[in-house]
Amino acid sequence: MESASDTASASAQLEEIARIQRDAQGRSPARGYWLLQLWSAVIVAGYLGAYLLMHGGFTATEVSNRDGGYATPWTFVVLVLTFSSLASGVRERFSVQSRQPLLQRLVNVVGILGFAALLALSFADISYPNWLNAALPLAMLVGLGARPLRKLITVPRDPAEVWGNAPLPAPVRITTAGIGLAIGALLATASSMLASAVSGFVVMLCLGMLLLAQNSRFGLPRAGFEWGSLHWSVFGVCAAIAAASVTLGSLTAWFSQPYTVISGVVVFLLMSAAAVLPRGSSPAEA
Repeated sequence: MESASDTASASAQLEEIARIQRDAQGRSPARGYWLLQLWSAVIVAGYLGAYLLMHGGFTATEVSNRDGGYATPWTFVVLVLTFSSLASGVRERFSVQSRQPLLQRLVNVVGILGFAALLALSFADISYPNWLNAALPLAMLVGLGARPLRKLITVPRDPAEVWGNAPLPAPVRITTAGIGLAIGALLATASSMLASAVSGFVVMLCLGMLLLAQNSRFGLPRAGFEWGSLHWSVFGVCAAIAAASVTLGSLTAWFSQPYTVISGVVVFLLMSAAAVLPRGSSPAEA
């Protein structure tokens, strides 16, 4: 005859299996997943806004004749590829396999087409209202961020999401510090054409190798899987510093050395500090 404790244990196991199956089917992702989606909306809108600020309304000749901001293309590409790969690890963490809703896919398509159209008009020296450079990123932020924000308000907190105090695994600590080193090097060399070309080539080569080895312990998806909310916050601050630095370097004459070097050092120190900070426990450990 089963005891009361055996019955309670079996019931708890069935509830845990049901929770895992629910998450795996993508019907009820955890709050952490929706926070990632909201952060993704901010990243996309910020990227579009910064790029249009630097290129919208300027011809290709005007952009190419600027002094400074030489690392801008490298920096944006590295940020986008790094974030995308890190985010894949977070989706694995929360066992999310759901497809994007139709509305969100339409927002993505319209945003990309609008972004390409504004750049094409600029490079063709065809004038358009400047407010479109701000309206497009804002529309993308609302379109991509409304659903995650609504879910963050309505979805209850899952006790399994409570962060622990375990340190990051050694390979993830190295990868985390390496992200700071890569972005920091690009920012520090942004005011020199030759130095930024060399650093950009080296960083892209290393990033390419890391993406090829993404399933290894040093891969970016593994880092995204292991990071806690604090690590994501630090990465967000560093991404904001990088975007502001390359934007100022492209549009102003005063933002050169030593400001570019200082911004690069700050990013490296912040990510290195984050590498030794404790992480949240994984879903299996929660």
